[in-house]
Amino acid sequence: MEGQEAQIATQTLLRLFLVLLYAPIGCYACARLFPRLAPGLRLVAALLLLGQILIIGMALEYQPLSQWEEWLWHLNAEGNIAAAFASTQLALASGAALLAARRPSGRWHRRYLGGMALLFLFLAGDEYMQIHETLPAWEIVYAALGAAVVMATLMAARGAPAEARRWHVCLLAGLAISGVAAVFVEQLKQPAICAFFGDVNGDGCLWRYFVEEPLELLGIWLALLAMLGLTTELRLSKPVARFLLGWSFLWLLLLCLWSLAPGLELRLMTEPANVRFGSGTELHGYRVERRKHELFAHLIVSARQADYPWLGYTVVLVDQVTGAELARRDRFSRGQLLWHLGADWRHVYRETIPVLLPAETPENRAYWIVLTQWREREGLYTTQSVEASDLPRLTETQIIIGEYLRPEPSNKGILDPLARFSNGFALVQADLPASAKAGDKLAITFRWQAEAAGVDDLIQFLHLGHIRSGAWHVTDQQPLGARLPTRLWYTGLDDSETWQLPLPEDLAAGEYQVYSGLYRHSDGERLPAFDSDGGSWLDNRVALGNLIIRD
Repeated sequence: MEGQEAQIATQTLLRLFLVLLYAPIGCYACARLFPRLAPGLRLVAALLLLGQILIIGMALEYQPLSQWEEWLWHLNAEGNIAAAFASTQLALASGAALLAARRPSGRWHRRYLGGMALLFLFLAGDEYMQIHETLPAWEIVYAALGAAVVMATLMAARGAPAEARRWHVCLLAGLAISGVAAVFVEQLKQPAICAFFGDVNGDGCLWRYFVEEPLELLGIWLALLAMLGLTTELRLSKPVARFLLGWSFLWLLLLCLWSLAPGLELRLMTEPANVRFGSGTELHGYRVERRKHELFAHLIVSARQADYPWLGYTVVLVDQVTGAELARRDRFSRGQLLWHLGADWRHVYRETIPVLLPAETPENRAYWIVLTQWREREGLYTTQSVEASDLPRLTETQIIIGEYLRPEPSNKGILDPLARFSNGFALVQADLPASAKAGDKLAITFRWQAEAAGVDDLIQFLHLGHIRSGAWHVTDQQPLGARLPTRLWYTGLDDSETWQLPLPEDLAAGEYQVYSGLYRHSDGERLPAFDSDGGSWLDNRVALGNLIIRD
């Protein structure tokens, strides 16, 4: 009736699409192409076609009982059965092209088949590892690569025997179908189609990947069929089917090893973390790497697939003293999927955020490397709270994942210092005034050098002992101030700091002996101190001289 909308079962429409897609191509291949294949290769091609039909059928009809089962058969998931199957088909096409390149009809043909072998091998890795997602403007790169392959294939077909040209046509058809699905269908704005023909709507929405992935699988299979056909036309004497079977097992083994690599990376190459953001994502590990004038923050995070889109990260270098920003980088999540066996079968991703360091970065100044997560929705950017963290927090939304400083180049050696400490630090000089007035500020300049990198947070003490009364005035602070904690000192450090110590107005006049030294902040233990002759300073206190306090 007019004004009423008709409905059609989405599953029925999808089944009809798959039948119309596979039936004519499968029937044509069985009738016209299969008879021209060697018997062993004919069996390989038939099994692979049946295999992808089975995978698509499982994705369409199977009712999963858990999130893991849903991921296992999902056509649009990464690293599962469907992705491994498509990747193995491309790897087999690479092996077949490599075999065919051994007995070509000319040098150009050899180079063409060798290039196709490398191309299929790259595509096999990309199908499983999603390499293209790390490439800027990958659609343009792939379109240019496809155009080059078409030109090379047409040139190869022109010089090939007439019987072999059908395989070149099959190759171009397969690459065209797969390319249309990967580049054009995937770029559709709407992830699902709910209205089909005017007023005809489905009882549910048809997800885009149910069109894209079968097209890709079928296109890959046609490209593989073409490579198998070329090996048959060249009448290779070796048992090709046996070689390809071993090649496929080797490729599957490599995929298994690749799947294990992220777990090893998390355990061996990153710092463990247990951070949960308000978005539902969790940070499991991180690593900060410096390369020339850039810092790279590598993150291992897990999230449910529905929670991850529109997330982004910000890495900021914050001055530990003033809180000012030195550099920052805002970046949307790239979502490079590593594996699926996270908590509750959550997806696990690797994120890399590079931060460019300004050329005018001050030397010998400590900065926090701070991480923030945010979400974008309709042009609004909302910072995500940190709900739980075993890493130190700078604010309620910022966690500290590392520290950075730019060392000052120094070739100065340590010559006759006042004191050497057991950890490789040396107090080279202490400029102490002859006298000071009570209530004023006492200016003392300390020069420090380091023969070894710092490990602990150390505190420097300064003791003023009245010679006649025995009274003490004590002051403690970091040797070079908060700008450069001792845990960040490096081999070759040579730096000075002037202390401005306020003296109490009631400080008794008279002559004072001045001592200094270092102790660990964690346990209060003083570091052993030695004079220039190697002798130990009493109580690990270095004598700096005498000071007169005036009224």
